[in-house]
Amino acid sequence: MEQGDLLALLDAAPGALASLAGRLRTWTDLGRRTRGIEELMSVRVVTLSVGTPGAPGPTEATDMHRVWFAAPDRWRVEGDNGVLMLSDGEQRWEGVTAFVTERGPARGLVDAGALGDLLAPGALLGTHRCAVAGEIELLGRRCLDVTAEPRAPDRLRPGGPPLPVCPARVAVDAEHGIVLRR
Repeated sequence: MEQGDLLALLDAAPGALASLAGRLRTWTDLGRRTRGIEELMSVRVVTLSVGTPGAPGPTEATDMHRVWFAAPDRWRVEGDNGVLMLSDGEQRWEGVTAFVTERGPARGLVDAGALGDLLAPGALLGTHRCAVAGEIELLGRRCLDVTAEPRAPDRLRPGGPPLPVCPARVAVDAEHGIVLRR
């Protein structure tokens, strides 16, 4: 797959996906986190799953959210810590399960936090050089194994020392263009 085809797939995400219900889980390797700031960008793995992932290992901390999406722009994110974010496509709300506050007009998946980054990855990955490393199967889906690194990390801190380049590895659903693992 050419880079242009990959970017078109990412920009079109979530494609024809009508709805989704699943879990959004973030694993953080605590051992790597304590070794230095240089590794902070590479210690987290975010997975969108419609199944129930296995239990984390003893050196990992997890953050889990239940997520729902209905095309084109209705979504709900509930965290195990009681955090709640939702949109009916016209308005959005944030808060905790006992108290939510209206946050104004919905702007689509951009307001859905990590769920939005996974379902509409074009904005985030469009700033990266992306290459397809191969095809894999993940969560029962055919996926593209994609490497991504920032296009111009030196422009992120003008006048300062350059930031370290933190490449990312993502699994992109080959049918819908959504990211199943980052």
